[in-house]
Amino acid sequence: MHETIRRFDIGHFKCTAIADTDQGGARNVLLVEGEQRILIDTGAGSHDPGNPGRLLARLKDAGVAAASIDAVILTHADFDHIGGAADRNQAAFPQARHSIMSSEVSFWRQQPVRLKRSPLYDEAFRSRVNDVPPMALEVLGEILHPVDDQLSEIVGGVTMIAAPGHTPGNSVVRIQSQGHVLLFVADLFYQPENLTTRDWVSQYDYDPMLVVETRRRLLDEAAANNTLLMAYHLPFPGLGRVRPSEGAWEWIAA
Repeated sequence: MHETIRRFDIGHFKCTAIADTDQGGARNVLLVEGEQRILIDTGAGSHDPGNPGRLLARLKDAGVAAASIDAVILTHADFDHIGGAADRNQAAFPQARHSIMSSEVSFWRQQPVRLKRSPLYDEAFRSRVNDVPPMALEVLGEILHPVDDQLSEIVGGVTMIAAPGHTPGNSVVRIQSQGHVLLFVADLFYQPENLTTRDWVSQYDYDPMLVVETRRRLLDEAAANNTLLMAYHLPFPGLGRVRPSEGAWEWIAA
C-alpha cells in the first residue's frame, strides 16, 4: 500500500504531508501544527470525479477533525487547491480563517477564462478549471481573508510570499522555526525534469514571462540556502531540495 501520510518537524512545528489522491496526479497538502492547526491548500474535494480528493479522510486517519483546523492558506485558487475547502457548496473547515492573496480573489471574481480550449485537455477538465474557483470563493464568504501584502505572516513563523505568474495572485508559504525552513512552493514546477531549463513554462501558467521571473528568483534563493521545498504535484510527499546544475537546477528528493 502506498504512503499517504508523512510526519516531520520544522523546528517546533509538527508537519504532516497528506496525499489528497489515491492514484496518479499527485496533490500534496501540508498540515502545520504549532499554536494553531494550519492547512496549506486543500486538494480537489469532489470536483475531480476521476481522482477525487481524500483530504478529509486522511485528516481523520491522522486524528485531526476538520472543525479543529484554525487556519487555511490557499496558495492560489485553482480548483485542485481550493476545491477541498468549499466542497458540495459548503465550507469544509468552517472554523478556519482562509488566507489568499487579494489579487487572486480579484482575478477570479472577474470570471476569467483560465484555460481556453485545447487538445491538451478535455472540456470537462477545462470547465472545472474555469468554474470551480469563483464558486468556491463565494462559498467561503466571510471566512475568506484576502492578503494585500507581498509578504504576510499569517501566524508566527508561517508567512505567505507573493509568487505571481502561475496565476496573478499565486503565492508560496514559508514555515520557519529554530533555524529550520520549509518552503511550500505549490505549482512552481510539476516534475523534476521541469527544472532542467531556466525558461520552462507550463501550459497552465497564466503569465509565462512573469512565472519564469518568479521561478528563477525562488529557485536560485532556495539553491543558495539549501532550503527544504515541498512541491504540490511531485510524487508524494513532494519534499526535496534544488541545487544548481548546468545553468538551471537539479531536484534532490528528501
